Amino acid sequence: MRLKWILITLSAIAVIVVVSSLYLITLWGAYSRHWEGPAMMTIANVLPIPAARFSGQPIRLSDYLRDVRSIETFLSSEDAKQQGLARPLTMEDRKQALDRLLKEQAIEELAYIRKVDVTPSEIDEAMAVEFNTEGAQEQDFEQFLQSTYGWSIEDFKQHVVRPALLTRKLAASYAVDHGNDPQALERYLEERITRPDVIRYIRF
Repeated sequence: MRLKWILITLSAIAVIVVVSSLYLITLWGAYSRHWEGPAMMTIANVLPIPAARFSGQPIRLSDYLRDVRSIETFLSSEDAKQQGLARPLTMEDRKQALDRLLKEQAIEELAYIRKVDVTPSEIDEAMAVEFNTEGAQEQDFEQFLQSTYGWSIEDFKQHVVRPALLTRKLAASYAVDHGNDPQALERYLEERITRPDVIRYIRF
């Protein structure tokens, strides 16, 4: 009986060691080697692996990989070729993807502090007015997003339209509070993501 428990304990330890090793290898691959393929995306969607932290809140690796993939999809799209923008993905592209996610959190933080919000109806209205996404046009726009960026409509609303509307609402009042400087908000966002409570795990 004692031997049986020893074997069970050793097996459990072996499993823990293997799982821990695989997890550490995954982190090394994501953070230092920029593993960004389908396997890594699947792992990132299942495990809450952070790409960075903003004021203690994780920026999920899955969100970072989604944005990197959207940039890569655009750079290889027909639209990019027609505009002369087609090229391979660079480290600077990856850095900008992570910085954009951090700025997105900085905007949400500042909006909370200044009691500014954007409602779902405002997002839908902006989609209809600025991107003509009503009726059949919405399907066309979603197809365009998918083929050009690899995004769904909901991705676009959450990670493009909402931050843009919050920024628009914040920019005017923030400029007034800072000597009518129209660049005050952008400078604040650049500075905010360099503070000690912002930690980047991805290495560029």
